[in-house]
Amino acid sequence: MSNTSDFILKKEDHTLGNLLSDYIKAHPNVWMAGYKRWTMGSPASRAKSWIVAHPNVPEMFIRVQTDGTISPRDVFMSVCEKLINQLEMLHQEFTREWELRRITNTGEQGNMPSNGA
Repeated sequence: MSNTSDFILKKEDHTLGNLLSDYIKAHPNVWMAGYKRWTMGSPASRAKSWIVAHPNVPEMFIRVQTDGTISPRDVFMSVCEKLINQLEMLHQEFTREWELRRITNTGEQGNMPSNGA
């Protein structure tokens, strides 16, 4: 089908596979999205086989089916960009909070009375 595509993510596991799959499913033009890990073999045999791979094989297979108004590739790219932006915002917020805590802790230590006073 022209509105269905399979994506292979090398050197990735369930962490990214589950995250991407959930975000792709939330896209309004997506009918179906799923991911799995597969056994070793040719890409053609992997696409037909839903056998779970060994945990040390870091590859994910993601299938996306859309309603046809947008390509699965465009959905995949859009979701990746959205996740990158959200993770960047999380990084900035975490860094800001970390620095505020460090400044607060430094200030509290400076206000403590010394033992000789």
